[in-house]
Amino acid sequence: MSSDLSVKERFKAAAKNLKTLENQQNIPNENNAILEALNELKAEFLLIKRMVNHLDLFDKSESFEEISTAYIPYLALEYFIACVEMELNGHCSLLNGNDNQGRQRKLAHLSFAKKGYQSYLETLEYLGSILSEDDISDIREMLPKNQESTANPHEQRQAKIKRFRRRKQLESQIEVQSEKIEGLDSELQSEEDLRMLYKTELCLFALHSSESLILIQLESLLLETQYYEGLKNHHKPNPKVSNSRDIHSKVEVVPGKNKAISDIIGPRGKILQPFVITKNKAELRKSVFGTGQTLPSMTVDEYLDYELLHGKLLSTDDTRRSELSSEDSDDELEARYWDDWKDDHPKGSGNMGSNIG
Repeated sequence: MSSDLSVKERFKAAAKNLKTLENQQNIPNENNAILEALNELKAEFLLIKRMVNHLDLFDKSESFEEISTAYIPYLALEYFIACVEMELNGHCSLLNGNDNQGRQRKLAHLSFAKKGYQSYLETLEYLGSILSEDDISDIREMLPKNQESTANPHEQRQAKIKRFRRRKQLESQIEVQSEKIEGLDSELQSEEDLRMLYKTELCLFALHSSESLILIQLESLLLETQYYEGLKNHHKPNPKVSNSRDIHSKVEVVPGKNKAISDIIGPRGKILQPFVITKNKAELRKSVFGTGQTLPSMTVDEYLDYELLHGKLLSTDDTRRSELSSEDSDDELEARYWDDWKDDHPKGSGNMGSNIG
């Protein structure tokens, strides 16, 4: 920006550029042009802030009524710088889920934006007579430290509706006041109308600041949680992956591939994949990579012939001979008993006692 411009001209141009950049929603986050423009705009606002401080435009002992009308817009410098930081945060995307450096950059932007918004609100509250009592009360209720008091969903919804209506009211007032002033030359513009316009803009900026502080707290909490999770994942020991097949080494094993002991058991004795202790690897491999079941090796007739050959079963002829021999032996035994009885009892021996004398 040209160095010949006055502080007022620089401030108006910077505020206009910020509004233009905020309206460019379709630009990719990592667009170098938009990031470069935002960084240049941030540097411009910081330069204007140094100029204002160097000129001593404000005195700590002054109230809002004592401040010159031309100097009132510069009270919003901290707000505009915080808005630029929020835009930088929005266009700072993460490369991947483990991009902790990206999270650090976003947290830094959010931290600077938070300080800017808080400083702006503190300035307005210190000067007094800018914000109404209702505005101050609503802003204090919206601040993150008091969010627990509005945990009721119904109360949160009512608070959002109230903020929305207040924002629309302020925007409508700014539009009417701006139309009233823009059509007049600077010499004909009423100082009272200008002060009223600037005051309304400061109130609208205060409402935006309080809403942004809520978003900053939520996003910062999420980024911090992801940051520490990323640190934990970074320090976790990752198993060595030698090739694409080893990614599933715990589930499957490549046939014929020799595994080292370190691939099976970890340094602390942790089992990395299932294994079987066996004496004969050939038999194990045969049982694993075989048919998977025991198949029949002979028919029923072949099995019976095998049993007959080894004497485990009797044939039909042998059974018949055994039965015949058993019958013959019984007849012989009975005949032997009969012969013995006849020898012991000769014919007529039963009547010998009755025939005597």
